[in-house]
Amino acid sequence: MIKALIFDCLGVVLTEYNDHWIEKHLNPAGRQALAAAELYPKNDLDQISDEKLYSGLSKLAGQSPAETEREIKSFIAPVRGMPELVRRYHGTYQTAILSNASSSLRHKLDEFGLQPLFDKIVVSGEVGVRKPDPKIFQVALDLLRVQPSEAIFIDDKLENVLAAEGLGIMSVQFVSVSQLENALGELLG
Repeated sequence: MIKALIFDCLGVVLTEYNDHWIEKHLNPAGRQALAAAELYPKNDLDQISDEKLYSGLSKLAGQSPAETEREIKSFIAPVRGMPELVRRYHGTYQTAILSNASSSLRHKLDEFGLQPLFDKIVVSGEVGVRKPDPKIFQVALDLLRVQPSEAIFIDDKLENVLAAEGLGIMSVQFVSVSQLENALGELLG
């Protein structure tokens, strides 16, 4: 019996704003430099602040840190229809966020009034481990007090979906809200 729905945040609940900025500003060489600098993984683990992330990105793009921050923040918004979908299931099922992000993610959720829709929020920057590491999934399961077979995990990235499935967590790769509605309708009856 399913007791919990665990949602990735960026690319599922909130728009994947980092990808938009990267596509707009970085050529292939810039993307390689970004990967080599590991700015996002370090920020996801709170090893560097959001300000240092913006500073590093701005150097790669040739713009000011303030402009980089302003532009990235302009991309942030709830995925259309997702708050309503979560609201429909919240209460019947426990709902949680499991996200690779800095601890500032909670503020982003608050800005849009989304935090109350989730019973638990697990952020890599707060727990020190990122998806697809099995440890972060176990943190979420433990907080929700459910077994892997009692949860459904939703993420837009296939590697995270496969990692969850490897732990026995039923998973859905998110493509759109309508696709997710159909998938949850089938899985939950």
